[in-house]
Amino acid sequence: MVIGNSDYSNAQRLGNASSDARAIAEKLGTLGFIVLEHHDQSRSGMRDALREFHTRLERSKNAVAWLFYAGHGIQRRGENFLIPVDAYISKEYEIED
Repeated sequence: MVIGNSDYSNAQRLGNASSDARAIAEKLGTLGFIVLEHHDQSRSGMRDALREFHTRLERSKNAVAWLFYAGHGIQRRGENFLIPVDAYISKEYEIED
């Protein structure tokens, strides 16, 4: 699965995230991988994409899985979080949202 988040509504826009994700997805496709490609995902969009990814992996006994993410991220207390394009984080407790 490849996710490229560039167009954030409450954070700095990232100029290369979507183009980097497209390049990775294209390369993986030429290598024979089934690629789930997503761009500028909201919180619900990212959850749906991860749900689909997980479901496909459960159905395949010998799957090789790889996740590429380009976009804003944050680490809190040693745990990493991927930031959806519609996130508004003003307090630490909102990071998990």
